Amino acid sequence: MLIQNQEELQMEFEQTKEIAEKWWRWKSKSEREAFSNLLKRDKSILKFSLEWAQKSIREDNRIYSSISRLEYDQIVSTEITEALNQLRKKRWELSNQHEDELDTMLNSLNDKTYEEAVETINKLYDQSVRK
Repeated sequence: MLIQNQEELQMEFEQTKEIAEKWWRWKSKSEREAFSNLLKRDKSILKFSLEWAQKSIREDNRIYSSISRLEYDQIVSTEITEALNQLRKKRWELSNQHEDELDTMLNSLNDKTYEEAVETINKLYDQSVRK
């Protein structure tokens, strides 16, 4: 469009300003949504970790109670009880290790997903506003 006078220049400027503001609002909203999604996933990961820990504790308590009952009822010897408790402790350690690994992996993936979303938002914004 060929601008003929000051009024047309002002109208063109206002339209450009309006488009830039719309893109800025889109960018801001998209960034808030990406951050909100990050927090929702963080909450889900935390919930998963807490549930894992609770289940692991209950399982360990049940195993311990069973071993203790077997020893109390003299179904197994003290040596067997000690061996079973060593296995129980190893299971506990492995369960905690697996939970830590999953937690680390899920948080890393969540952070990466958020960073990629923000990067995409910024690219789209920059491409549209700097034309």
